[in-house]
Amino acid sequence: MADTTKRQDIIVRILCVVFAFALWLYITNVENPTITREIDDIEVKFINEDKLIENQNLIMSPEQDISVTLTIEGPTTDVYNVKADEFRLEADLSAYSLQKGINEIPVEILSYPRNINIKNSTGFNRVRIEVDEYSSKDVPIYPDIDINTKTGSYAGEPQLTPTSAQVSGPFTYVNRVKYLL
Repeated sequence: MADTTKRQDIIVRILCVVFAFALWLYITNVENPTITREIDDIEVKFINEDKLIENQNLIMSPEQDISVTLTIEGPTTDVYNVKADEFRLEADLSAYSLQKGINEIPVEILSYPRNINIKNSTGFNRVRIEVDEYSSKDVPIYPDIDINTKTGSYAGEPQLTPTSAQVSGPFTYVNRVKYLL
C-alpha cells in the first residue's frame, strides 16, 4: 500500500513538471509576452579623435574600457536572442568642447535589432572618458645590445641611427618617457 502511494506521488510530481514545462513553452511561444532586459558591455565607437587633437590639443587617455548598458523591451523571443554586438553606438569627439580630465559625452545609438525598443532613451546615453593634453617630444635612443666576443677579440661601441625618436600621446604618459632602448 505504501509503495503504490509513493509511486502515485512520484507520477504526480513528474506530470506537474511536464505540465509546467508545456505551459512555459506555450506562454513564451504563443503568447510571447513583452519583457524588459539589460544588455551589458555594448561597445562605443569614438569618431573624429584626430579632430580632438587638431582643434583642442587634447587626446583620449589609453586603456579606457568604455561600454554602456542598455535596457531593452520587447517580445520574449526577440529580447532573449539579442546580443551586444548587434548594436552600433558612436560618440563624436569633435562635436563637443572637452577639457582635460573626466568628461561626459553623449553616445548616439545608430542601429539596433528590430522588434525591440530601447527603454528610457531618446537615442542618447552618456559615457565618461578621460582626456589629457596632447604632447610630443624627442627622446634619445640608447642601444641595449649585449655583445659577447671570443677571447682575444674586441667589440667597438655600437653605432645607432637614428639617435632620437619623437614620442607623442597624452601628456601624462609622454612626460614619463626619458629615453628609448
